[in-house]
Amino acid sequence: MTSPKQLRADYVAHIAKMFALAGDSPEKAGAEAQTAMNFETTLANASMPRAQMRDPHAVWHKMTLPQLEGLAPAFPW
Repeated sequence: MTSPKQLRADYVAHIAKMFALAGDSPEKAGAEAQTAMNFETTLANASMPRAQMRDPHAVWHKMTLPQLEGLAPAFPW
């Protein structure tokens, strides 16, 4: 079984390969891949834990259109 650390390293290598195939130099591709991984890690750390995501009351926020408009009045719902 592959460790999470190895999976992340393999993923960064894959992202770097995609940037290189898109025309970036290997150095730039590696730096961009690490930036992408850092961004994804930040998003993951800001997300709810898996157990909380399984709780329908934590993720399902049913509301009326007027309630939604009150939360984001500048968006044309």
